[in-house]
Amino acid sequence: MTGRGGPGPLPWLAALLVLYLAAPIAAFLAWAAGHGLAPTDASQVGQALGLSAATATVATGLMALFGVPLGHRLAQPGRLSAWLSALVHLPLGLPPLASGVILALLFSPNTAPGRLLGPAVVDTPVGIVLAQTFVASPFLVLAARSAFASLPPSIGEAARTLGHGPFACWAGFLLPA
Repeated sequence: MTGRGGPGPLPWLAALLVLYLAAPIAAFLAWAAGHGLAPTDASQVGQALGLSAATATVATGLMALFGVPLGHRLAQPGRLSAWLSALVHLPLGLPPLASGVILALLFSPNTAPGRLLGPAVVDTPVGIVLAQTFVASPFLVLAARSAFASLPPSIGEAARTLGHGPFACWAGFLLPA
C-alpha cells in the first residue's frame, strides 16, 4: 500500500508483464489453430510435454555435472578464469536465433561433431538437449561461480589441514556449504 490509499503502480506493472509474456503465446496458438496446426488430440500434447520434461531433465543433469565444477574454477582468480568466463558469457550475448543457427551448423551432418553424433542430430532429442544446455548453462555456471566466490577461503584451507585431498575438499566441504 502506498501512503495515498491506493495499491500503487506495482500491480499494474505486474499485469503488464504478464500480458507481455502471455500475448505472443496466445497469438501463436490462435494462428496455429486457424491454420490447422493445432494438435488434434491430447496424446500429441502429452508426447510433447513428456519430451520436454525428459530433455530438460537430461540437460539439467549435464549442466549440474559440468557447470558446477566450472563455476568453482571460475571463482578462482587468474588468466584462465578470465578467458573461461568470457566463453561462458558468449551465449548470453547472442540472439536466440543466432544461437540456433550456430548449433544447427555445428551439428550438421557435414561437420565432425555431426558425423560423430549421427545424421540429423538437430531433429532428435539429443539436439534438443544440446540446445537447452547451450542456452541455459551460462546461468547455472555464473550462479555457481558467485556462490563459490562468496565462500570464505578458510573452509577449503581447514579441510586441507585435516588431510583431505582436492576432490574430497571440494565435494565434501565447499559444495555443501
